[in-house]
Amino acid sequence: MPKLQDLHLDNNRLLSIPPGLPQHKNIMALYLNDNQIAHLKDGDFCPQIDDPMKSPYSRISLYGNPIPYWEIEPGVFRCAVDWIFIQLERPN
Repeated sequence: MPKLQDLHLDNNRLLSIPPGLPQHKNIMALYLNDNQIAHLKDGDFCPQIDDPMKSPYSRISLYGNPIPYWEIEPGVFRCAVDWIFIQLERPN
């Protein structure tokens, strides 16, 4: 699916970010709401080596996941357009 730009993986009981996601060069909006993702690590969203062919993310939504935002490493979202488009929320 080389032309895929929006990926919705909401409500899938995911425990982590799906492997291989950084290799999808055209995904710009990613929705992972209401899963069970508790940790994010460098390389989950962005290729380890900057790839000029990778479209930057315009939106990453992680609502409803038990992610402690204070533990997120600074480089995790380095291939996002701006932090303002990254949505985190503490689950109730």
